Amino acid sequence: SDEARQGRLAMAERALQGPTWEAVAPMLPRLLSAHTIAQDPETTQWLKTMMSRVPGKTIAAAQHAMAMRRDFTAELSAIQVPTLVIAGEHDPISPPEENKGWSAQIHGAALEVIPAAGHLPQVECSESFNRALLRFLAGPAYARHQK
Repeated sequence: SDEARQGRLAMAERALQGPTWEAVAPMLPRLLSAHTIAQDPETTQWLKTMMSRVPGKTIAAAQHAMAMRRDFTAELSAIQVPTLVIAGEHDPISPPEENKGWSAQIHGAALEVIPAAGHLPQVECSESFNRALLRFLAGPAYARHQK
């Protein structure tokens, strides 16, 4: 959306102007679920540390790239390989409903919503994420494609 694009460009500017953490701190509650922030201080601190170590120029470049990317939604129906779409239950960036719509456009796609996770289910709920991925890889659609 234009709103998201403007937010990314603003973050890019903040990242170039000041300390990295000040630029990216507003993203923390958008990346991790409230549950993770409240109940998992180790994961929360790990993400804070990682985010604060990224150089401002790198953050700005990534934000510019994401702000300027085109929308590929209309091309999802062309995907012809087994596809697993994974969403965090509490992801405000890429909500489950949005992921449901995307996966519905991909023939035979599977959708897994990871409970209690935000935008980073692979970090917040790695066991649930890995189980979903292994189920998919062991499933018939993926097996047929490997032959």
